[in-house]
Amino acid sequence: MDKKGRRLYEEWKDCPKTWDLESGGKRSWCTFHDDLTADLGPDAPGRLERISEHILHGHYYPEDALIFWSPELEEGGELYVGMRLLQRARVVPLFAWPVVYAMTEITHA
Repeated sequence: MDKKGRRLYEEWKDCPKTWDLESGGKRSWCTFHDDLTADLGPDAPGRLERISEHILHGHYYPEDALIFWSPELEEGGELYVGMRLLQRARVVPLFAWPVVYAMTEITHA
């Protein structure tokens, strides 16, 4: 994570949540829902384990698009309910700037 992101994480890590999935009272403006299911055929040996490792360490998207960061993840830890993560997203793909930051918390596993 860049220097600004580390500073923001320290400032925001103990802030009260502004929205909660169960009692939030408002719907997040950036929620994505789908009901698509696809059969991709037989699984390649070890692929599920590799995908699971990526997910448990916060690597959902390519780093040039979105980074999830916390000190625990940087030290090799896995995601857990209650963990706070700083998100750093590029506004314009392929350009290093501008970026936006947001704090999120794992609420379900």
